[in-house]
Formats: sequence, C-alpha cells, structure tokens
Amino acid sequence: MKTIHGKLLFDNPQDIEILKDLTRRWSSAYRYAYKRLLEGVDLNTLRKTLQELFNLNARYAHSAIVKAQAWRVLKVVALTALSPEASLRDVSTLKKYLLWGKWGDPLRAQFLLQGVGT
Repeated sequence: MKTIHGKLLFDNPQDIEILKDLTRRWSSAYRYAYKRLLEGVDLNTLRKTLQELFNLNARYAHSAIVKAQAWRVLKVVALTALSPEASLRDVSTLKKYLLWGKWGDPLRAQFLLQGVGT
C-alpha cells in the first residue's frame, strides 16, 4: 500500500464547504449504519435509508455500510484477543487482515473468527 500526502487547493471557497458537508454527511451515515447493523436491520433497507436520510448516492451509502461492518468485525476481534477464555477461535488467521488491511469482505473475517471459513 502506498500513501500519498498532498494538499487540496480550492479556487472557490464554496467548494471547501461542499466537501466539508459531504464529509459530515458520510460520517453521520457511517455512525447511523453501525447502530442499525447492531439492531439487525436488512442491508438493502439500510442502504435505501442512508440514501434518503443523508442525501447520499448509492456508492457513498454502500461505503458507509462496509466501513460499519468492518468496524464491527474489528471490535469483535479486539475483544476476543483481550479475553482468550471467551474466544471462539484463535485470531491468528485474522492477523493478515488486521496487519495489512486486506478486508475484501468484512463478513469473511467474521466467518474466519467463528471457524466457518476454514
């Protein structure tokens, strides 16, 4: 993975406000998606709700849901690593996902944790 550092330059101050507004709405959608996933809301219903409630397109709504799913799996892995007596499976199979950020499908990591995908 390569990291590029840069600075965004805007000719128009309104563009900065548009970007800040989009970032604020996406962050709110991400937090909302995380809470709804904990409640067990269907993914298609959640995606449509995010699009309507936060005025996001399908791509941004899907991105917020995927990040919320990944965070949920990371939280399970962190708690499992802290309490080995409660672990369902050794988290060494998830090590490459955590260290390198190769999530691909967040549910795959959850299946690995439960011993389903091996």
